Amino acid sequence: MNKKNIYLRYIVIFFLGGGIIGLTYNNISKLTLKTDRKSLTDEFKNFYEFQLRAESKSIPQEMAIFNDKSQIITLSNLIGNSPKIILKYSELGCSVCIDKQIENLKKVSQKIGNQNIIILASYRQKKNLILFKRLNKLNFEIYNMKEQEFGLVPEQYHLPYFFIIDSTMQMKYIFIPSKDLPELSEVYFRYIIEKFFHKY
Repeated sequence: MNKKNIYLRYIVIFFLGGGIIGLTYNNISKLTLKTDRKSLTDEFKNFYEFQLRAESKSIPQEMAIFNDKSQIITLSNLIGNSPKIILKYSELGCSVCIDKQIENLKKVSQKIGNQNIIILASYRQKKNLILFKRLNKLNFEIYNMKEQEFGLVPEQYHLPYFFIIDSTMQMKYIFIPSKDLPELSEVYFRYIIEKFFHKY
């Protein structure tokens, strides 16, 4: 299964589950070109099931993450009472894809504030996280999950993804961006900002 097909399938799921835009079979066939109607229907079923299972996935209150000084912090204390946008990625993922999402977050931070953005990364060595933070001149927080995962399908392919989380510690509005379709990220962030951060 190549990354382009993975991206497409998650895009379909996001728009089906979130209800932001209705994608018709004709729209999708233009993107896939070679995907026939039956296989697309099967993918709708499979990935809609994933959407239902992943949406509102609970994260343990006591989950520990690490800052760039290797200090242990519980994710629930970091989130507090207000919603946060989370970017989750692995150092094994596409570096160009990750850099693009950092650019997106920098733009978003101008509208909602750095305090509402958290990056959760998976690095084997702390020095690589520190280097990434310095090279990208990050003004928002980045934390290392080391080898912990949330058990979602994107992590199997080392794909970066976003979600919203609040004091309930439940994942909401999971979204996998595509470098081939950057306009979908614009739609996602516009919707998320309006729904959760309109007061900023």
